[in-house]
Formats: sequence, C-alpha cells, structure tokens
Amino acid sequence: MDVGPNRDLLAEIRAGILGAGGVRFGTYFSLFAWFHPLWNADQKNNTQVYVDTISTPQLKDLVTNYQPDIVWVDGDWLNSWKYWKSDEFIAWLYNESPVKDTVVTNDRWGMDTNCIHGGYYTCHDGYNPGELQSHKWENANSLTAFWGFSRNINFNQYMSLRDALTTLISTVSAGGNLLLNIAPDHNGRVIPLYEERLRDIGLFVNAHSEAIFASKPWIYLNDQGGVWYTSQLRSTTGFDPYRFFNPQTQANTIVYAFITNWPSNNLITLTSPKPTAQTTVKLFSTNGQFIQLNYTTVNGGIQTSIAGINKKKFAPSSVNSGILVLKIEYTADDNNNPVPVQSSCQTCQLIMTNAVNYFVQNNAITQSALQTKLLSDCGTFAVSQDQTSCKSIVNKDFSKVYNDLKGGRNYGEICDDLNICTAA
Repeated sequence: MDVGPNRDLLAEIRAGILGAGGVRFGTYFSLFAWFHPLWNADQKNNTQVYVDTISTPQLKDLVTNYQPDIVWVDGDWLNSWKYWKSDEFIAWLYNESPVKDTVVTNDRWGMDTNCIHGGYYTCHDGYNPGELQSHKWENANSLTAFWGFSRNINFNQYMSLRDALTTLISTVSAGGNLLLNIAPDHNGRVIPLYEERLRDIGLFVNAHSEAIFASKPWIYLNDQGGVWYTSQLRSTTGFDPYRFFNPQTQANTIVYAFITNWPSNNLITLTSPKPTAQTTVKLFSTNGQFIQLNYTTVNGGIQTSIAGINKKKFAPSSVNSGILVLKIEYTADDNNNPVPVQSSCQTCQLIMTNAVNYFVQNNAITQSALQTKLLSDCGTFAVSQDQTSCKSIVNKDFSKVYNDLKGGRNYGEICDDLNICTAA
C-alpha cells in the first residue's frame, strides 16, 4: 500500500463481495511475472529462487490474509509443477492454511497439470467439451477477444448477448461452470458495454434461475436446432448429491429446454423428450410466471408453437438475445445414459473417481454405505450390458475398495488392484 492508491483494494473488494451475500470470494494469481529478473535467472541457471522468494510467499500471503474460497492460478505454461513446487504449496493449502476445509483450486499448477490435477479442470481457455465429464470442470472465457482492457478493441470483438448466453447454457448443460472475464479500465471502471452485457445476462439468469442454478445435466445434453437441456428432480431423497446427471422418470423429473435459435416459423421441435398423456409444456414468461403451450407428438417427440405470443410476455432478455426456455414435465421414463463410457476400465475409473470424492466428503462412511454407493454408481455409469458384471465386482471386492480409500489410493490404483485396468 506504499504506492498507488495507498489502499488495500483487494480487502475492499473482498468486503464488498462478502457483504453482498450469496457470492463466494476467489482470487487469481499468476505464477510468474513476465520479464521478472529472478524468473529469467532461474531459466538460465536451473534454480528456483523466484519460486522460493516471490511466487510461493506471495501465494501464502494471499491465502493467509484474504482467505479466498477459490485459488485460481495461471501462468503455468512455461514450467513444470516441479519448478513451481506446486505439490508443496497445495499440501500446505489443504492441510495447514486457514481455508484448508473450504478452498477450491483449478488445474494450472504447471505445464504438465492441465486437465490432470486440480479441484476442477479448466484445461485451456474456452474449454467446453460438449459432453459429461468424470471430473468437475470450468469454461474460462472472456467477453472480448482480450483478457485485459484494450482501447483499440472493435465492437465486433465483444461477445454478443446471444453468444454469451449460449456459452453459459451449453456449459451448464454439460455440468460445467462458466468463468466469464471482463476487463475494467486503468481506473477500475467497468465500461458501459460490459455493464450492458452483464446486466442483460443477469436479467436472463434471474428469470430462468430454476433451470440453471438448481439444475443438473439431463440424460440428453442437446437436440437438433441449437437446443440444450438441463433438469431437476422433484424429490432427491435417496439420490447421490454428487451425481453427474438426473435420471429421467415421468413422475420425478423436470426438463428444461433452452432454444438458442429463435424459430423462424414459430415452431419448436424437440426429439429427446417423449410425451405422455400427462406431459405439460410451459414457456418461461415475465415475473416468474409461465405460459402453458399446446403441443403435438411428432416422430415420438414434442412440437409446439410460440405463434401469437406477445413479445412482452417472454422472459427478460429472451427477445434481445433470441433465446427462449421451456419447462417440460411428466415426459416418459427413459434409461439413456449420457456418460461417454467406452470400456470396463473407464467405467471403473468413473465410479472410483466418484467414490474417492464421496469418501473425502464423508470421513465416517461405513463399508455398508460404500457398498450401497458403488452399486448405485454401477447403475449410473455402466452401460446396460455391463451393469451385472459391475455389481458382481462391487459385491465381491467392496471391502478391498474401502481399505484402498482409507489408505489414500487414487482411482487408477484402485482399479488396478481390482485387475480391471492398469494404474493411472
């Protein structure tokens, strides 16, 4: 605080965020600073002076003084995690730091850790796999072609409202989190165009919050014509809170369809939801209300029309963005599995990844509870012809899995112990 504004700006931002309520506070940290003489010297001398005297002390100071819920590191692409001593810092973070029980980290701890090691994966900027993943992930994106503020940026280099919302929707549909960057100017001001985009995104998100915040992926992620799905369960009793997607049952599942291409003929066709005599289709409207839509069954799917609906009746930001959202209830049971599984080894790794996370969150779990959990995941992750084999292995070896979990073994080592695939 000896230079610049003579204020602790990060502390003020933290206080503002936490004071608003309902928002987590996270911090960004660049592992290296471009052109820093100590870092340049390390590259020439094969030393780690910059790490020992600059980056690690700064990281620990950041965590200790500001106690972020998220530590988002970057600047990893030129050195290995060994150079950065990332394992030592992460061990301190999760075992000794003041946020050891609450903190979450990303995966940019060295050029060899992306999409491999991290509380959640960011892989690369704009990462959006378009299908369910076996590990939590994030789409790190920016509203412009630049991550920092630029005076020379053109209007067409700003992400349109429709593109920003489609990025959000496609990310949530596949179980991801969206990080959307904006770049304040040198005085910390948010320029009007950024503000307009954020306000419009906020209007859309608030109007469709039940289809976004409380949702999980559905058994189908998308459909023809730019349609993306999410879902909710009326009752979650007996369901694993860490499940990757919601199963489809007529009585319990609510489906949300995001139509990202406004239909030119006012007709919306959905091939994935299968209607029953009880099926209802509603359009998100204003003030938390819905408009009931009639529909017909076309090729086993649903076709409905928005003709005759006044534009003022559509939910906020729908007309401006060209995106509308339907709430669909009581569609037929469907056992489709959206998890891309190709082998028994991959099935085992998916199940044991979930088991490791479950074990960490439930330290007092019993062998019986673990067995129930593993059997449930066999039904979730194994393709139909492999479910019997999967459950047979669980019933035979769940005590071995339990002991491996207690011993801190990872998912690859556990599957190797079960002779299903080689250790990861």
